Amino acid sequence: MKGNSTESSIAGVILAAGGSERLGEPKQLLQWHEEPFVVHIAHTALEAGLAPLILVTGADNQRVEAAVRELPMKIVFNSRWAQGQSTSMKTGLLALPEHCQAVMFLLSDQPQITSRLIRQLIERYKVNRAPITAPKVGSQRGNPVIFGYETFHALRRVTGDQGGRAILEQYEVDWLPWEDEQILLDVDDAEDLEKLRQAYDR
Repeated sequence: MKGNSTESSIAGVILAAGGSERLGEPKQLLQWHEEPFVVHIAHTALEAGLAPLILVTGADNQRVEAAVRELPMKIVFNSRWAQGQSTSMKTGLLALPEHCQAVMFLLSDQPQITSRLIRQLIERYKVNRAPITAPKVGSQRGNPVIFGYETFHALRRVTGDQGGRAILEQYEVDWLPWEDEQILLDVDDAEDLEKLRQAYDR
């Protein structure tokens, strides 16, 4: 059921279940600013005000869960993680409270996403209430993305190794223009990791 709260209605879901096959080690636990990716992302999400915050684990779940044990977040395990990102997205949706009006999905291989970006997306959503709110750098779509309650049923129908992008064409998207093209980077292999670290090695 859709609730009436407007202040704490946007949940955060960190998708951290992948097996990191191309990298050869759990990217959720790679170091970023002297802490694991997943810990840094959780700190950023909490700082930005996402509540509740939910972490979806899968591969290497014991190590990932141990890394975030002290953080105020809900951890849910996706036993079907090997079947693709859609299963983790659905696991996160199932863990949302009934009053949740919107959810922001964050990826565990994008530790460079800032609390400033998250807060601006939240504020834009609260003003415009579009079904989907997302950043855009030039003509390129970025993450993280906010999905309103009215999109949840479509998200539940996504299958395989697809995430929320699979339904972008079904709904109005409110694009937040963003200048930092580095938010488009993610980490699939060692080369990606080097690119990310070089981009922020100021």
